[in-house]
Amino acid sequence: MVTRGIKLYWNVVMASALPAIISGIKQGWSLAWRASILSFQMSFIQTVH
Repeated sequence: MVTRGIKLYWNVVMASALPAIISGIKQGWSLAWRASILSFQMSFIQTVH
């Protein structure tokens, strides 16, 4: 069975790139979450003192 064009791209390239894409999303979410927590802690410390 020969696959061509968009279907080839989707079945081969996207399938092999999917783990890296998911890993990047997880890392980005983790960084954003830590930045959010850090900013909350910094604002809380400034209001206490």
